[in-house]
Amino acid sequence: MKMQRTICRIADSITSEIGRFRSHSLQAIIAIFLLLTSSIVCVAQDAGNGQATQSKILPYSWVDADNGYHVLRMTSDPESRALDSRRNAFTPDGKDMIYLSKNGIAVLNLSTRKIKYVVTGRIASLAVGTKSRRVFFSRGTDIYLYVVDLDTGAITKLADLPIRAEVMSVNSDETLIVGKNIKPGDNSYQDFRLKASQEADKEIETNSGLKISADDLKERAMKLRAAAQIPEEVFTVDLHTGHVNTIMKTTDWIGYAQFSPTDPTLIMYAHEGMYYETNRIWTIRSDGSQNQLIHQRTDKEESATREFWSQDGKTIWYEWQKPRGKSYALVGYDVATGKRRLFKMDKEEASISYNAASGDAFFVGSGHHASSAREGTNRGGKQSIEILYPVFLDKNTQADPQLSSLFNFNDEMTQTYPDAKYVGWFRRVTIASMSKSDYTKLEPNIRISPDNKYVIFTSNILGPTYVFAVELNAQ
Repeated sequence: MKMQRTICRIADSITSEIGRFRSHSLQAIIAIFLLLTSSIVCVAQDAGNGQATQSKILPYSWVDADNGYHVLRMTSDPESRALDSRRNAFTPDGKDMIYLSKNGIAVLNLSTRKIKYVVTGRIASLAVGTKSRRVFFSRGTDIYLYVVDLDTGAITKLADLPIRAEVMSVNSDETLIVGKNIKPGDNSYQDFRLKASQEADKEIETNSGLKISADDLKERAMKLRAAAQIPEEVFTVDLHTGHVNTIMKTTDWIGYAQFSPTDPTLIMYAHEGMYYETNRIWTIRSDGSQNQLIHQRTDKEESATREFWSQDGKTIWYEWQKPRGKSYALVGYDVATGKRRLFKMDKEEASISYNAASGDAFFVGSGHHASSAREGTNRGGKQSIEILYPVFLDKNTQADPQLSSLFNFNDEMTQTYPDAKYVGWFRRVTIASMSKSDYTKLEPNIRISPDNKYVIFTSNILGPTYVFAVELNAQ
């Protein structure tokens, strides 16, 4: 048993180092090592009951068999996960990425891939600094806003927060935090998810042939949550004084409040709920003024979702379907002019989440799980990490006859917004298969590193949840 444990420790050490190698000359050695160690089983003696627990050694890197791209496991701690794709996760210098460990807040250096843990304990919510190497956060055990210096590890209390507050985003000059507060009680989405599951179980008991999918449960839970009309507040915190200012009160279900990357007073947020019941995308100023709907739906067979900021803060991007499941576009809304530009998409290019590279040079998408409730049809296992490269129409004609099968410039989308222009479509490149990942339990939360070197995502493809990356320049 001692020898087994010794072998396991050595194997773990060598395996962790493999993830740091980049040299192609070592690929043969690495391949042989992975082959030899893939069958090694580490046995740990349970002192309490004498039983043995087994766990296979997990790889730190591999080449995607279908696409030839290098996939890296960036984190070593099981149940680690990236931040939501809409939230900034990178330090201002672009060197480090913040992620959540089961033990607290962790910092990953993107060059060395070394990891440092800066805050331990249960983290309720956080926002990464935009001008300094700091992270603002709240714990799950109190009602305070804290800040941690990533270099020194010093933690400082900044302000008192409302009881059910969530910290969401820091503005571009790092003077304000935006967050939301919900009425105390059993009012979280997970509470409604549990209620939906209980209702479904009762239906199955009376109808043994009934099958209720994960998508059905999610829709039921979302309807219950939206219909509850729970009082909520959107607030800001002055990072100099600690003053909390409520900028909006509502009984709508509010989510994803995010400051513009460049405008320190502009906030984008979402009205959550089912697509056919909700006008989702809004903006508001940090003083509560100019509360503005970005996309007005015109019928039930329309959705405007998956919103995210461009890195320069000039554009709000979102996925638009009209009619739903038949006509798709990725829409860029210019916050200065209100004009829209549309990239035509098909079903295969639609994703759970998107993000944009610097200068909107390219986009990334995470695909979606096979039995998508969004269309009520089986999408054929379209679970993959993809790059969407813009292909632009001819600027002069805007209507190449050869593209007539792809573009209908008088369809329902441009009838809704006459000033909206189709500017092109996408060349889609799949860079990592996610067929073994369970999208019903975990969304990939995809993002691009500041140097455009990595596409980063969360996955349970190896069983436990880890943060992964695809190297774009190492195919």
